[in-house]
Amino acid sequence: MVIDPDINPLSFPILDLLDASLSLLHALQSVSTAQQHFFDPSQIERCLEERSIATQLVQREIVNPPKDVIPVFLTVLMLGLSTAWIEGPVTQFGLQHLYGARAFVDIMLADSSLPEENPSVFGFTIRAYLYWDMACAFLVAEGVQQPSI
Repeated sequence: MVIDPDINPLSFPILDLLDASLSLLHALQSVSTAQQHFFDPSQIERCLEERSIATQLVQREIVNPPKDVIPVFLTVLMLGLSTAWIEGPVTQFGLQHLYGARAFVDIMLADSSLPEENPSVFGFTIRAYLYWDMACAFLVAEGVQQPSI
């Protein structure tokens, strides 16, 4: 990840989230490393190492969710969206990550204070999940992805 605001204007808003979640830091480093090599399968060893660390850390965070689940959701989102680029083959699109993201959305919807505490982040999270869910809708067999409510 590039901290220089001239190269990455989004770097400073996310710094607080990186402090809150090591899994998010490693997920972003994984995608960044892969992107530096244009997702070339022969050059993604470091990317896969970072991805493995991110996956292990996010599993721990899922077992013991922090009060602020937004960084954990963003980790799951990054790991899920990058699955097709990094893991291949084309049939891999991060379905398990999508299910994990759905679990976090359910947690966030159950917490009525979350939209009031940080409405822009809450709104982004819900919209990002809905976009991702709709983008994958035709890839998931009918009846597999049912509403949890």
